[in-house]
Amino acid sequence: MQRQRVPRSAPSVAAGLTPVPREVSGDGEPLAFRDVEVSAPSGWEQARRLLADELERPGRALEGSASGGTSSSGTIEPLTVTIDVDTGLPPEGCTLDVAPAGEGPTATIRAADPAGAFYGARTLVELVRQRPGHVPRLTVRDWPGLEWRGTVEGFYGPPWTHADRLEHLRFAGRHKLNHFVYAPKDDPFHRDRWREPYPPEELARLAELTAAARAQHVRFVYALSPGLSMRYCDPREHELLRAKTEQLWDIGVRDFALLFDDIPTELTHPGDRARFGKGTGAAGAAHGYTCAQFVEHFLAPRTVSEPLLMVPTDYAGTTTSRYREHLAATLPADALVWWTGRDIVVGEVTRQDIDAAAASYGRRLLLWDNFPVNDFDRTRLFLGPLTGRTTRLEGSALAGISANPMIEEAPSQLALAAVADYAWNPAAYDPAASASRSLAAVAGPAAEAIAPLVHACSAWPPGAAQDARLVELSGIALGPDRHAARTAADEIHAALAGLEAVHDAVTDTATDAGVLVRQLEPWIVAGTDMARAGRRGVELLLARLDGADQGTGRDGTGVTDLVASAEAALDAAERHYPNVLREVVPPFVRAVLRPARASAPGAPAGPWAMIVTAPEPEAGEETFARALRRRGLEVRFSATGDLGEHDPTHPASLVVVARSADPAAAATAGGAPVPLLAWAHLIDAGLATESAVILVDDRVDVVAPEDPLAAGFSGRVTVYRGPGKVTWGEPAAGATVVARTVEGARPAIFRYPAGATLADGSAAAAPRIGIFLGRPALAPWLLSADGLALVDAALTELVGGVTGRTVTGGELRSRAAGTAGSRPG
Repeated sequence: MQRQRVPRSAPSVAAGLTPVPREVSGDGEPLAFRDVEVSAPSGWEQARRLLADELERPGRALEGSASGGTSSSGTIEPLTVTIDVDTGLPPEGCTLDVAPAGEGPTATIRAADPAGAFYGARTLVELVRQRPGHVPRLTVRDWPGLEWRGTVEGFYGPPWTHADRLEHLRFAGRHKLNHFVYAPKDDPFHRDRWREPYPPEELARLAELTAAARAQHVRFVYALSPGLSMRYCDPREHELLRAKTEQLWDIGVRDFALLFDDIPTELTHPGDRARFGKGTGAAGAAHGYTCAQFVEHFLAPRTVSEPLLMVPTDYAGTTTSRYREHLAATLPADALVWWTGRDIVVGEVTRQDIDAAAASYGRRLLLWDNFPVNDFDRTRLFLGPLTGRTTRLEGSALAGISANPMIEEAPSQLALAAVADYAWNPAAYDPAASASRSLAAVAGPAAEAIAPLVHACSAWPPGAAQDARLVELSGIALGPDRHAARTAADEIHAALAGLEAVHDAVTDTATDAGVLVRQLEPWIVAGTDMARAGRRGVELLLARLDGADQGTGRDGTGVTDLVASAEAALDAAERHYPNVLREVVPPFVRAVLRPARASAPGAPAGPWAMIVTAPEPEAGEETFARALRRRGLEVRFSATGDLGEHDPTHPASLVVVARSADPAAAATAGGAPVPLLAWAHLIDAGLATESAVILVDDRVDVVAPEDPLAAGFSGRVTVYRGPGKVTWGEPAAGATVVARTVEGARPAIFRYPAGATLADGSAAAAPRIGIFLGRPALAPWLLSADGLALVDAALTELVGGVTGRTVTGGELRSRAAGTAGSRPG
């Protein structure tokens, strides 16, 4: 006997859709059908084609039994779909009525416009996908809350592939997003070479994207970013701007944007300064004027009614400025201004923020939401839902949202589906519920398998705890209450079990999970190893809590073996470039291991090095200590920078200043009469007059190949396994610069000989070296073999002089073979 399906109510049937329809009624009874017949008004072709492509498949296999679509002769009849106009609906709004009829079920879509018809058809398609061959009896009334709902490919780093963009446009259509902004920073014809027309092959790809967007009812917005070199006072420059966009118009592009982000805040060309003045206000006037010229001489003659979109140079914050005042005076009145919130990347956008920002620009806004973008930290994925955005938008000046996705297109969809949910109906948006629907919609059969990884990579904003609950449990597990500690440790062990099993679960999933799982693979592998390290740490902790320090753990494993197992698992976990719970699990495991590693430091017997750090050294700083020990030095960590801290009669022979150090401690260490190496606090230590960190780069340029610190390299050297943070400092004239940053050519490796005048005016009592490392220092997940070789050369130079030991180069480089781990492709 065939099982009967229990009908669900219409609201529960529609609850799995994303975006969720606003109003749903009916009993949800499944009505069977075979084949589809569609009628639609002239000019509403996209809706009809969508239904034809998705539903008109002769001989569909049906599931279960159903009523409502079976004729008196017992045959399964077609679904008859009628699309009609209803001018009483809001823009892009629609209704969908599904009912049984004598000759098969009927579905009537009424829409305010072609977009509404497309969205009604999309809702119908998604309802059928829930149970192929059936459509639920219901009535839907739906419309979007925000006029502009979409994405902007506006990140730095590797652009999406053409295949990525085509898939993204299909995703946008499925989730009722209505615009895609083409603005990849690394497309030279979009930014650096904006005056030049696209070559034929590139133009053909853009034409294909334009057509694909149109088929999904998505505006393809071409953005041009001329601000790095445009001379705003020169009419010929404006002609070149129009000529470039004419090329795009000819292939079907109808929506344009001008971007003036991430460029100098003041005009630099003498003619521009003469025409518009000086200061930031002049730049605002020039940018508004350029937009006005483009509207008057390009868009208006082509009767384009849509507003021009633009990004100002002053795109973050809520207060007025000279730039914004002068921009408002020259910018077309209907232009929409992109704005990122109180800062560039934000955890929260309030109604007060929106109101204040709109007043400061004097224009309606689009939120350029730098979520879930990861170009500033390529180790991370942000897979969770959009959070912290106000739902009180009625009557506000916010016209829409453009989310800036990750470099990984398919994983971006997990977060962007929630953005679509928010943009469709902000007032009803529930992040947790949206996250669940988004995972099911994007991952399909693989959803359950990858859910633990998605949870581990859901924290937002980037500075938030990667897993607040695990952080809380870790504190309890390491606390004094032994009963509470056991309970918390057991919960950590169970919570990490799912993450440890993701790799096997995905492998066992009986489906081809496709591009999503392939792009997630490096994080899947990293997450598996990280979870394993955490669980080994818990097992060691539980053994100790059970009083088995000298005996065995719960499973009979000796505590010595548990220590070795936890150390090996942690070492494996920290070799991966992708970051899954790196700020949560390793600190916990290190704390568990600390009693096994602890030994009374006592007074050093021979030459020793002091590493100036925070009271609790970070992982890369501990790795640096191990590198020094291999060179025959004892190592002590110091939070004060005082050479005699451990034994006033036997002070340190070498000082290393790390990123976690207190500035005052770094300044104390800077005066030490012994060799010093620093990759942070370069000004405090007296080595530089100015210093900063480049947030995203993985290369330096060796400019003094003959110097021993060059390690035999010349020219460009890739120092990291993926984009990371590169420190630079501007030394005094007496220093030798060995390597410079790629961005800005700032000193990244430099040295002072003993006696040279330092940046603070004092004389170097011993050699000083500044080096490019960022906060992770020698973290095994970050440095490449060549980067390790450069650090090795610096240590060889300093340690050889301290110990008298002959050190051959390449010690760190030889270890790099063991740090392959996983990294994004």
